[in-house]
Amino acid sequence: MRSVIHWILYSNLLIAVAAAAYTLNGSMQMDLSQNIDPVLTWFVGSSTLFIYLLIRYAAVSRIQEYTESDRWNFFLKYLHVFKVILIISGILSFVLYLFLPRSTELILLFPGGISMLYGLPIRFGKKKIRLRDIGIIKIFLISFVWAFVSSILPAVYVDVNWRSPEVLWIFLANYIYIFAITLPFDIKDMEIDAMHHVRTIPVLIGKTMTISLSMLLLFVSAMIYDLYYTVWFIRDISLEVPHIISILITGMTILLANNIKRDTIYFGLLDGMIILQFLLVGYSYMAQGIVSP
Repeated sequence: MRSVIHWILYSNLLIAVAAAAYTLNGSMQMDLSQNIDPVLTWFVGSSTLFIYLLIRYAAVSRIQEYTESDRWNFFLKYLHVFKVILIISGILSFVLYLFLPRSTELILLFPGGISMLYGLPIRFGKKKIRLRDIGIIKIFLISFVWAFVSSILPAVYVDVNWRSPEVLWIFLANYIYIFAITLPFDIKDMEIDAMHHVRTIPVLIGKTMTISLSMLLLFVSAMIYDLYYTVWFIRDISLEVPHIISILITGMTILLANNIKRDTIYFGLLDGMIILQFLLVGYSYMAQGIVSP
């Protein structure tokens, strides 16, 4: 069982599933899910797996310098297996990409480029620089990409104006939510970031203030979700309750992760909060008769 859990968490399979789920979650938030083809969600999942593994594989020499942990030991132990998974997920992503509408292919170049450059080194003269190593920028990039695939991407896929208030407010709410659940990972990575002289938010304001900021952002995202469904864009579908429930559970999970500093808590429960929100929203969506199970 321990080995199975490690494969799910440390192979990036869970985060790939979470990415696909968040795309569907966004489509339900904007009431577009009936027009979303499985090709899009499969592409998001496979490309997420590919990019995460590619970044890890490119950073093997750095990983070998990190303090030993179950996460890094597992990755290095099965490095050749991960290389095979990397190749398979890359091929699958490329094939699925070719089946996407032209407009979707083009707009994906933006978040795709950010994702690749986030962890892959770019040579400037004698230096190699990764976007994630530039100050506190990494958390803003992560939040942007995840908010993008859960709002703008599904909107473009079904030919809805992505500049419309309905889409942009969901983008903002999801951006803030992802920002909030990413802050604890910055706390966890403080030792690694210090090795590369990366000044993240926890370094600048401290661990306690960072957790407080995370709680505040969760509250703000809950308020936006509530206003979205009850005031700004009233529809037959109303999803503020599952969002608020998921945010309350997420807040408790962040506090738990801060007190129990284990990789399984971070990569299992915190990443799992994205899937939990999708499940809660999906259940409410079906319960209101919008889609059939």
